[in-house]
Amino acid sequence: MISSFLCDGTTNGISLYYLYKKINTKPEGEILNAGELIRVLAEDKAHIADCIRQFANTLKEMHTIEVDPAEFKPMKAVSTGALAFLEGKVTTAEETEKLRKIFENIPDRNTFVHGDCHPGNAMLKDGEMMLIDLSNGGSGHPIFDLMSMYLLYCVNSKKPGETKEQHYAEGFYG
Repeated sequence: MISSFLCDGTTNGISLYYLYKKINTKPEGEILNAGELIRVLAEDKAHIADCIRQFANTLKEMHTIEVDPAEFKPMKAVSTGALAFLEGKVTTAEETEKLRKIFENIPDRNTFVHGDCHPGNAMLKDGEMMLIDLSNGGSGHPIFDLMSMYLLYCVNSKKPGETKEQHYAEGFYG
């Protein structure tokens, strides 16, 4: 069974609704009774491995969806463009150049990439995984979703005692 995806946003001004209709197996209103994966993981420690496996399988399914690259922003270009923001704050000029070369060598693919992939953007409803917040979605290689999780959990992790607001303010403005 193909997992559900909630597409309530747009990517590059293109509606994602057709993607939702193509693969969604639940009526649109049913997502309101779903639980966030991040909370399920925190509250049900006995099933963490099963939930993570299901999350990974849902992403694997999503990454098989072919999209028209003219209608979805290329994640390689988005990631390469973000390097200018990181340079001097997170990376040195030399590290930035190495990352640029790595990005250039990632194989091109015309498959859907979430763009903000992490367990906080996944929900469970009756044992079925649903991905939400697809507004950063685009086309490209699945490695870009793995990179977004790495950035969230390794590079952008909050400091001890830091509030969510302080963390995001520093990330966006610091």
